[in-house]
Amino acid sequence: MRARRNSAFQNTLRDHAIAGAWGFAEATFFFVVPDVWTSRVGLRRPKRALGTTVSALGGAMAGGTVTYWWGRTVAANTSRKALVKVPAVTDAMISGVEQEIAESGAASLLRGPSAVSRTSSTRGRPACSGPRSWRFLPGACLAEWSGSWW
Repeated sequence: MRARRNSAFQNTLRDHAIAGAWGFAEATFFFVVPDVWTSRVGLRRPKRALGTTVSALGGAMAGGTVTYWWGRTVAANTSRKALVKVPAVTDAMISGVEQEIAESGAASLLRGPSAVSRTSSTRGRPACSGPRSWRFLPGACLAEWSGSWW
């Protein structure tokens, strides 16, 4: 009986670790969303699904913080070159996002179901930096979280 409980606990830890790591990777330069893993977990263990979603969100927040820091420390051209290597992110998307952020600020991340692609093409962009850049964190979190529900 004890071995069974230990195995269940280890499986739970594994599910959360994979979700968190996947969220972190997706927030940096990996292009497959952690919903793939959290959906698999949800189909097999429905009670564990919300928890792994929160773990994926935590990983995404950590990855977003790292990417944000990276974007502030490298030249704009360097981050643009890295971003266009991510599948489905184009130079035109980056330019559009930069323009939208300049016009609307953090609210640009919350516009409709495409908010997830906006956060993807905004990764590491210096356009998100500045003295009030902390305002992007709540918007990015909300966009990341709401992207799972569209």
